[in-house]
Amino acid sequence: MFYSGFDALFSILFPLVFLVVLGMILFTVVSNLRTWSKNNASPRLTVPATVVAKRTNVSRHHTANAGGHDRRPRLHQHERYHLLCDLSGWKAATAWSLP
Repeated sequence: MFYSGFDALFSILFPLVFLVVLGMILFTVVSNLRTWSKNNASPRLTVPATVVAKRTNVSRHHTANAGGHDRRPRLHQHERYHLLCDLSGWKAATAWSLP
């Protein structure tokens, strides 16, 4: 008796959730393709700049390898480089806008 109600609910909710997830994936792909296309169509600017400051951000993460035959811990390291540039010598012809 309980299973007949569960089967009806499942037969309605499973396709609905599947379509919502599929719609979200398609929306994300289309949105990213539009942004990529817009960025590729934009002109590339070459402007004089002076590097004012440099910064490096290094992060390290130790993880244990629990599933494999090699039980040594793993080290993951990520490095990010940041530059601060002075563009005061460049005169902008148009205003900048963010989406």
